[in-house]
Amino acid sequence: MEKVRKLTQWVLVVCLMVALVAVGGCGENKADKDEAENGKTAIEDRSLTVYSGAGLRKPMDEIGQAFEEKTGVKVNFNYAGCAQLLGQMELTQEGDVFVGGSLNDAEIALEKGFIQDYQKAVYHI
Repeated sequence: MEKVRKLTQWVLVVCLMVALVAVGGCGENKADKDEAENGKTAIEDRSLTVYSGAGLRKPMDEIGQAFEEKTGVKVNFNYAGCAQLLGQMELTQEGDVFVGGSLNDAEIALEKGFIQDYQKAVYHI
């Protein structure tokens, strides 16, 4: 049983890693445009701000650490309930990745223009 639990955790981590990379783009800001005009890639000298449901904290911390080790890009997490996260995104108009706990959260973020697209990665219970 322990092996199945650990395997399930790793599958979750891998799927969320894919989601973290694939679901980027809570919005475009002036710094992104300036970097593009100056020939810099968006990932150079930059950190990522990730809005994530609080229930995903443990796997997202592991994913963030692996992402930082692989890319050298600092990942700053903001954990909270998804309704609170959506409110923060609406107020700040900032962020790079949103990892919600349900498809409903992703649909709301998409409808409000907080994200450009989303991918179903895992089933979170």
